[in-house]
Amino acid sequence: MATKRIIGYLAAVVFVMAVAFYFRTILLREPSSFELRGMKKLAEMTVRESLQTKLAVALEARMSGMSPGEKEKMAAERLRLIIDQDRDRYETSVARLMKIFIDARNTANVSRYFLGSDSYYYYYLARRIQQNGRLAPVKDGTFFDPLRHYPFGAWDRLTFHPYVGFIFYRFLHAAWPPISLQSACAFFPVFAVFLIVLLYFYLARVLDFRWISAFVGCVSFALAPIVLRRTTFGWFDDDPYKLFFPLVILTFFFIFLKKGNRAWLWGSLGGVSAGIFALFYSGSSYLSYLIFLVLAVLVFGSRPGWRFWKENPFFHFFLAYSLCSVAIDMLLRSPAAFLNSFQRTFDFLFHAGVSEESPWPKILNLVGETDSPGFFHWLSLTGNIWVLLIAIAGGFYLTRDVMKHKSKSVFVFRQWLVLTILTIPLLVLSFRMERFALLFCLPFSLWVAWGTGYLQDILMNLWARRPLQGLPMRLKQGLTILCLLLISLPPTLGKAQTMAQGMRPIMSDTWDGVLQYIRDKTPQGSPIVSYWDPGYFIISLGERPVVLDGGTQHLADNYWIARALITPNPREALGIFRMVLTSDDRAVEFLRSLGWPLQDAVSLIAGILALDRGQASSKLPADWSETDRNRFLDLTHSRGELPPAYLLLYNDLVEKNFLLQVVARWNFNKAKALQSGAVRRRSPMYSYLKQTMGEEFAQWADMAGGLLRFESPALWIETKDDNLIFANGLIVNEKTNEAFCPVAAGKEMSMQPVNLIYQDQGQWMEKKNVTEGQTLTAIVFRQDKLPASVILDSTLAASAVFRGYYLNGWGVPFLVPEITREDRDRHTQICLFKIDWKAFEPASEAQTYPSVENP
Repeated sequence: MATKRIIGYLAAVVFVMAVAFYFRTILLREPSSFELRGMKKLAEMTVRESLQTKLAVALEARMSGMSPGEKEKMAAERLRLIIDQDRDRYETSVARLMKIFIDARNTANVSRYFLGSDSYYYYYLARRIQQNGRLAPVKDGTFFDPLRHYPFGAWDRLTFHPYVGFIFYRFLHAAWPPISLQSACAFFPVFAVFLIVLLYFYLARVLDFRWISAFVGCVSFALAPIVLRRTTFGWFDDDPYKLFFPLVILTFFFIFLKKGNRAWLWGSLGGVSAGIFALFYSGSSYLSYLIFLVLAVLVFGSRPGWRFWKENPFFHFFLAYSLCSVAIDMLLRSPAAFLNSFQRTFDFLFHAGVSEESPWPKILNLVGETDSPGFFHWLSLTGNIWVLLIAIAGGFYLTRDVMKHKSKSVFVFRQWLVLTILTIPLLVLSFRMERFALLFCLPFSLWVAWGTGYLQDILMNLWARRPLQGLPMRLKQGLTILCLLLISLPPTLGKAQTMAQGMRPIMSDTWDGVLQYIRDKTPQGSPIVSYWDPGYFIISLGERPVVLDGGTQHLADNYWIARALITPNPREALGIFRMVLTSDDRAVEFLRSLGWPLQDAVSLIAGILALDRGQASSKLPADWSETDRNRFLDLTHSRGELPPAYLLLYNDLVEKNFLLQVVARWNFNKAKALQSGAVRRRSPMYSYLKQTMGEEFAQWADMAGGLLRFESPALWIETKDDNLIFANGLIVNEKTNEAFCPVAAGKEMSMQPVNLIYQDQGQWMEKKNVTEGQTLTAIVFRQDKLPASVILDSTLAASAVFRGYYLNGWGVPFLVPEITREDRDRHTQICLFKIDWKAFEPASEAQTYPSVENP
């Protein structure tokens, strides 16, 4: 039996490794016929939906008196006629979209580009190690990075992940010299999964799982959607360590629980592993808290004969684990870094959003992986309904046996206790924040393994009943294994296939071309101003410093940059850029050091940035000394030559501008009231926003006084009587340039005039079609050689971000077009502008602009 069990384990290990490798490298291979059929189905559905939308808009404009049901029926009938009468054109559209899908999945892109933005930063650090031998300078567990957080650089947490990537590259390079550092880093997570699978099966042996239980549990773990996504080829991030080190620690823990001796040895090994874990993941203290909790329960709940500390092996393990984990962490980093990691963990868990410390908007709350997932989204991250039912069965039967003392094994009781204490907090955290679902997958898969074992026993008992009791034992065992595989494997493998095929690099040839331009054509050291999303791209591939990046969502600069992009006052925007690139947010810190409340400090600074130095000085408190005035104005208005700087705009920043609007129009007084617990009345828009966006997003939008109107670009669908009709309902008269768009008036929609920005003989023009107080503007431009339009609030239409993106900087004096690259097939457009510091117009000639402040 032992030989068969070993063979079963080996076969299971090989199979799991094979499927893990297959799904993690699927994009390196040509698409299968199954995948091509899926692409064609999606292309056909997309073309049909596009045609039906255009027909619905045309019918709305022509037959406003028709009921919605009649319009929908007529649109469907016309769609069928159009496809039947012009089948060739329809097939051409489907084929063109199919080509776009295939190109997007192009194997060359996957081999050239990483999947995530953080991967580019870690790759940049690995490249620094390759060039310099190490990350330096180093202080208190941090290292200095001159390209982050311009103008002063940033002391970032020292992580050994880039060192591991570089060592892995040197190992592969010795075996195959042509391999590049980037290719080695891209393959590293796949290699890490092999180690994780081996370690998982070893832990399963320690827990005395049968091979089929270990197999089903490991498949559910290795192919859990969030695990697959974060350990696939090209995902050079620190996620594999969040799976590997907990496995190592739990293995030492369960070995000790099983053998009951050498507590100092196993505790020390577990503690050393926990200490090393802290070098790779700042949140490793989450696991430490849970391990400490488990050990405390075991220490104080152990049987009476083990109560004395000197005889209590659990206490010995606890002491060895604690001392070694802390000692290794402090030795390899520093005492200050150790204390800081615990502080950061506490802040992240309890101070996300508007914290007790500050009413600054903490935009990490709105980043996808920090969302609170609903049940179905949570299930889509951790597995599928069948795996969940197996895990629930495992938890139910194991708990029942333990409670009824059907399991006489002390080791089984300890397994149940440890898994329960580990599972409950991680389950709660996984529902609180999406990112914790990754940590939850390990204990979840162990419950799956337990459930598989119980289902195996149930099925074997079923075969023992008539009329099946006469079947040979081998046939019963084979049927049992077949049933278990049919229950667990198809949904898991099917979901893994769908997810693996859907993964795409964020980077593209368009982005790569712009970043190469930045690296080769802009002065060395010139800062690139943008929002935080492309920051790591610019650092890694553009090799230029940035103010914001993927690790700076907590900084005050997010507010100032968002405000500069949204404000309709170009003088204020340029003044913000001048302040941020001169002194970061030290002007706020200066006022705070004098005892100013944050909202008052922000208000004063925002009110003087559009002024020249003399005018700004007159706005400062009268009791300030000349020295204090100059010190403060040096921070806001600079004193000396400003560096060559550039502004980078891109389609997601413009078209998904919710975050930009909310942060730029943040109401500090409301935030302060919320912080202090004061009751405040919701805005009238809150209920509507809650219904359409969800409660969390509605709270943020309410904090900004609601959202300004913006509708994504819509194409022209037809021309009737000199009127261009667009898919968003906009109607523009080509002769008079009068424009009308649908506006809600109570429960009805009416066509109202809007301002129009358009091109005439290559020159941008603006026509005011509405009286003062009406706030909508339509921009008409060319997209794919056809007219397109966007409808937005007039405040947004005057801002740097929208005029830069849609009008190539027209109307914003300080924006000098540098380069624009676009790929309409992938819906990508990137614009780079040089910031002209000489564009400050004399204050006496400055016109009055509306404020970006919310009501």
